[in-house]
Amino acid sequence: MDTSEQFIKMCEKAEEIQEIADDYIDSFSISCWYSPNHVQCKGHFTDWHMGYKYCPVCRKPLKITQEYSICLRIKGDDTIWLPRQDQLQEMLFEGEYGLQTICARLYEWSTSASCSICFESMEQLQLGFWMRAKYNKVWNGEEWK
Repeated sequence: MDTSEQFIKMCEKAEEIQEIADDYIDSFSISCWYSPNHVQCKGHFTDWHMGYKYCPVCRKPLKITQEYSICLRIKGDDTIWLPRQDQLQEMLFEGEYGLQTICARLYEWSTSASCSICFESMEQLQLGFWMRAKYNKVWNGEEWK
């Protein structure tokens, strides 16, 4: 799972992805959410919502951390959905194209001039391809244009 600063920035700036996040998440799936505002119990490797004052597991006081971490989404939080590779693939395969066509188009796009940025993970590559195919937007290293 890509949790790099670059992928987080790409997801944050891709408002289209954030708007459809709930369509790809059910109550039984684990998804990654990125939040700069969370509290953490050092005794448990779990992040909790800022509304908690005590760890629900051990009842120790929670400490506010300044570090960014992957956390569960709580509605109303300033969280950014980081789609997993399987979720990105599901988004790509929603159209009428099969696996071979998608793979061929992904390869053609990734080696073309319109894909001038070097992506560092499959998640970044697939997100870039999806944004180009669906919204005609290209990542320039800072934002989708």
